[in-house]
Amino acid sequence: GPLTAAAKEVLGSGVTAVAAQRRDRDEVESWLSALARLYVTGTPVQWPCAAAPELSLPTYPFQHQHYWLTAPGSETSTDTLRYQVDWKPVETPTSVGSGRWLIAGHGTAAQRGLTEALRAAGLDCGPVDLPVGADRDTMTDRLTTAGTDSVAGLLSLLALSADADDLLDDTVALLQAATAAGIDAPLWCATSGAVRTGEQDARPDPAQAALWGLGRTAALDLPGRWGGLVDLPETTPAEYASTLAGILGRADDEDQVALRPGGVLARRLLPAGPATPGTWQTSGTVLITGGTGALGGEVARWVARRGAEHVVLASRAGTAAAGATELVEELAGLGTRASVVACDVADREAVTALVRSLGDELRTVVHAAGVGGPTPLDTAEPGDLEAILAAKVRGARYLDEALGDRELDAFVLFSSIAGVWGSGRQAAYGAANAYLDGLAQRRRADGRVATAVAWGPWADGGMATDYEAEDYLRRRGLRPLPPQRAIAALERALAGGDTTVTVADVDWTRFIPAFTSLRPAPLMSDIPGVREALVPAAGPATAALGLRDRLARMPAEQAQRSLLELVREQAAAALGYPAGEPISARRPFTELGFDSLTSIEFRNRLNAATGLSLPAGIVFDFPTPAALAEMLGTELLPDGPADSEEAILRAALAAVPLARFREAGLLPALLDLAGGSGIGPAGSPEGDPDSLDSLDAEALVRLALDGTEA
Repeated sequence: GPLTAAAKEVLGSGVTAVAAQRRDRDEVESWLSALARLYVTGTPVQWPCAAAPELSLPTYPFQHQHYWLTAPGSETSTDTLRYQVDWKPVETPTSVGSGRWLIAGHGTAAQRGLTEALRAAGLDCGPVDLPVGADRDTMTDRLTTAGTDSVAGLLSLLALSADADDLLDDTVALLQAATAAGIDAPLWCATSGAVRTGEQDARPDPAQAALWGLGRTAALDLPGRWGGLVDLPETTPAEYASTLAGILGRADDEDQVALRPGGVLARRLLPAGPATPGTWQTSGTVLITGGTGALGGEVARWVARRGAEHVVLASRAGTAAAGATELVEELAGLGTRASVVACDVADREAVTALVRSLGDELRTVVHAAGVGGPTPLDTAEPGDLEAILAAKVRGARYLDEALGDRELDAFVLFSSIAGVWGSGRQAAYGAANAYLDGLAQRRRADGRVATAVAWGPWADGGMATDYEAEDYLRRRGLRPLPPQRAIAALERALAGGDTTVTVADVDWTRFIPAFTSLRPAPLMSDIPGVREALVPAAGPATAALGLRDRLARMPAEQAQRSLLELVREQAAAALGYPAGEPISARRPFTELGFDSLTSIEFRNRLNAATGLSLPAGIVFDFPTPAALAEMLGTELLPDGPADSEEAILRAALAAVPLARFREAGLLPALLDLAGGSGIGPAGSPEGDPDSLDSLDAEALVRLALDGTEA
């Protein structure tokens, strides 16, 4: 306040100067009053920035961390959130898989023909005929009868003949049956028309696309028992038997491939690049399923600003849904009439009646309904998947049927990254969202509008809305999307005519190490920064050897302190703590915030630093940093650190600055003791008089005591 008055006096009457804060006045009121005074005197004010959210600031002056607000992302910045699936040609394998393979299917002529073609290509394989509708026990009996000794792999052809509604349950049952039969070998699933690699492909089958979504989660949940996914052309798949036999035997990690006349294509996720600039407009009536939920409400407000005259909010609860009345009133304030209707989108008749009742005024449909939930593949029972599939899959299917060839401004399907790259213990949810992506591609192939957006987590809504869930996702490398930013990305997708697009804010340096901790992910290998995140600059082997060498030359107590410091540093990094944040040596990891995912990341960091192969549950076996450090000392130094006179001397000499040796006249003697190994005529390595000064004390001591090159 006093400086404001002084500034105005110095700078003259042509300057407007206001105090943003005044003693003994409310801070918010003073701030807004200052902005108002600037505004009415002609100074531009960025009001959205002025209404920034409140932050919890430290109440004492000793916590030196950065708390300034950062500038909000622009609409331009939404381009960095966009990813698309592409298909990359890879080498066609020539060698055939070794060992004996079981080919499981419904015993159709196509299955028998493909099995014979695989045999002719050199693959040792035999058929396992499964009755249509076979349960897990029946499948187990059939696999056992076929013989389970020395089985190298299992190939499922169920997708080529199974009913669309039974395919996922049948595949889960086959996975479980293989385990029950004692088959310790990977399962590959063959499909036909599950994916569309380009315009030359036939229209895709969403039901088989759903199987690919389930398979991506299986790769995470059952990394040792899952093989991969291979899509065959719809016509004469037996012609590709030789290539298929090679796919089953290839030594690389490609696990999502399509066989096409031009060769083998591998699935890749890549940055989508800038969307076509512009805005999207609609008119007439907009139908939003899941319309009374958090995401549906955000979409309703957006379409109201984009020309919708009538917004129909459909949900199972209808007007009884929390916040429905308030949302209708808010939309009315935006000049848009809104109606709330009760409709179970998993009911075909109800969906058909709702679409028919809206008549020709219906211009846009947004399918945002859906529920999530865990579906562990190893214990799922028949019907467990249906509760997750019902709203998303059946709702989308019935809307597609009811709309027919109706001309629309947009048909938007709210999908999820769980369908794009999988999500642990979310097999049904991943399958449901992959179905939506496949449906969008099929509608486009038929010449009808459709856009499926595979969302990352939303902030302030969606299925990860509570603070603990958002914090968990951030530590994993998935930053929840602010609704305004997500809506901006949605508008760009529609304006640019995207068929499928992934929108997620991913910190790949944090996400990819944990995601690939148990199994590689070629899908993401071409994303900039992913490869670098998986390979430390120094290389894990080099770092581990350096650590062992340093520990071996330390006294016992110093070595143990170094290991404890290593554990604490890596624990802080895994938890996402700021640099230098202290970690208690005696506090249990579980109290520090470790869960299964951060435990895996922590384990990976320690493996890279130590060269050990530690189990994923290391923080539960050794519950505190001190206990874990003690165990690492046992593993890294089986004979214990050497408390010998030499070790003590090494530690003491390594702590002395190089200049002190020179000042004391000891440098020539140390070099003489080194035996001149690698020392040129100028008394330095390779004869360079300047390179000696680049040696640290530890390297010099190694020269003196070991006679080895630095």
